[in-house]
Amino acid sequence: MTRNYEIENIDCANCAKRLEDTLNRIPQTQCRLSFALGQLRVTAPDEHFDKAMKEVRRVTKILEPDAVITEIR
Repeated sequence: MTRNYEIENIDCANCAKRLEDTLNRIPQTQCRLSFALGQLRVTAPDEHFDKAMKEVRRVTKILEPDAVITEIR
């Protein structure tokens, strides 16, 4: 499953790259963060997706406390 999100309040492109690299360490999860577009794409197996997103949000809050992730519908 792949879902797209808006991500706001990332400080800089280097911060976005550091966050993306860290998120890609989450098992069974692939993340692509575009600082320029303010978008985050998360891919994980269907049965693992909810758990993966919970971890994505947790890690994001640690590295970028002001970041806001909102699903694009």
